Amino acid sequence: MDQARTVFVVNAGVDVGSALGRGLASRGARVVLLTDGEAVPPDDVIERIACSFASRAALEQAFANAAARVGAPDQVVASVLPLAALQEQAIQAMPHEQWQQACRAPMKALLYVLQAAFTHMGERGGSVVALGPSLSLAGAPRLAALSAALEGQRGFVKSAARQWGRRGLTV
Repeated sequence: MDQARTVFVVNAGVDVGSALGRGLASRGARVVLLTDGEAVPPDDVIERIACSFASRAALEQAFANAAARVGAPDQVVASVLPLAALQEQAIQAMPHEQWQQACRAPMKALLYVLQAAFTHMGERGGSVVALGPSLSLAGAPRLAALSAALEGQRGFVKSAARQWGRRGLTV
């Protein structure tokens, strides 16, 4: 009998992870949702772990907690899309703090996710899937920070894929 695949669904911001996690679990995967939600409601289908995306150490700890509950991941699925990135703002009027929350923070958070995923799968292989809207390719009016964040995340993903493919870690 095949052993069930273990999937860490990592979600920061807009919650696409809950539905994705339940869908994966319904197909036989062991799933843990690592989320930045302040209140992590119980779920009968998937494990949920509250985590911070503020530092690599915090995310590494959340991954370690998840691995202790359900085992090491075979796959990591990540969505980092903070609500601040969806706030329309003319680029010339964008306050620095909004830029930090909407662009810089999601790029750093995905970097930390990739680093934590490598810690757990770099030696044995697996896969990482990063989710996000494709609008960064064309841009969107009044969503410059979102467009920039998504393009930066895409760059991280492409770089990781090129570096880790030879190790059996697909990104």
